[in-house]
Amino acid sequence: MKKPNHLQHLCQQLFEDNKRATAPLMGLPGVTTSGYSIKMAGQNYQVQTKALTYLADRFQPDVLFPIMDLSTEANALGLYTHFPLDETPTVPKRTYSMDFIDQLEHKEILADGRVHSTLTVIDQLYRCYKDQITVGGYITGPYTLAALILGAEEAAIQSMTNPNHLKTVIRKIMPSLLAYGNAQIDAGARVICILEPSAALLSPDQFKQFSMDYVDQICKTMNNRQIPCLLHVCGNTTPLLPVLAESAADGFSLDSEATGLNWEKVVQLIPESKVLLGNINPTGAILKGDRAALSKEINRVLMQTERRRYFILSTGCDLPPNTPLEMIDHFMETGRDYCLPSNINKG
Repeated sequence: MKKPNHLQHLCQQLFEDNKRATAPLMGLPGVTTSGYSIKMAGQNYQVQTKALTYLADRFQPDVLFPIMDLSTEANALGLYTHFPLDETPTVPKRTYSMDFIDQLEHKEILADGRVHSTLTVIDQLYRCYKDQITVGGYITGPYTLAALILGAEEAAIQSMTNPNHLKTVIRKIMPSLLAYGNAQIDAGARVICILEPSAALLSPDQFKQFSMDYVDQICKTMNNRQIPCLLHVCGNTTPLLPVLAESAADGFSLDSEATGLNWEKVVQLIPESKVLLGNINPTGAILKGDRAALSKEINRVLMQTERRRYFILSTGCDLPPNTPLEMIDHFMETGRDYCLPSNINKG
């Protein structure tokens, strides 16, 4: 029998005590509380580490990730990146030549300053919390990074009209993604989460061709180092569930039902050997400060997943920076106070 990976082991230990792992995606509210700008936190490892340390000490989540930033690899590969003071960075649409595309596979992504900053954050968190909290790392998904390079509209068009060129772009960025993932493991990440929001707009067949086939390569590489891989996809991924079910990913971080996602189908179709994270609406009750509505939403999700051994209560995506910290307190308390029924089969 295959030995449980780190996340499975974490979930199983709590499951056997009738409890659930609890880990909201909350990097941005931590930055706001620290008094620094999001721009500063994304470029200064001391600022980001201070913000995440505050979150770790106050909320004691079971898993803690750095700030979710989809621009890191794109910026490191040479794409122009816009850095607003109090918003996450963006990569504006630009036209890139074939010479630029051809050079992608030769970029030394680990020499980039922001990449190094993120690796330092992971290293410091791991040194501080390795016996208490599972420290995670993020890498941008292969299709999402390709869509940042080509432009989202152009990538979608090429998925239908010029699939070979799109695959060429993805193949050229894969070495950088693998190098970044391995470097995060070296720094102390004990789970890697692949962020693939742009792929949510693809058809199931396109999703497999331009995302999942490459995601599986990343997952297998990380698994070779005994590190589990999660796939995070925003939006309504209900049509993609049959493809996700066949993935090499060890688990999935999926969005809330407010996007149209059918959570009951998620629970039914995703194999029980996979870890599920989710799926509280990050811009719903928790942002609005409605404690009663948040409790109801959390309890509903926990009831729907009662018989799944491998489940982590989380938010459907990163919490907005202005999320009240008192509501994150309530999120943690509600999740931790929930007791699984004692009659659930734990064999």
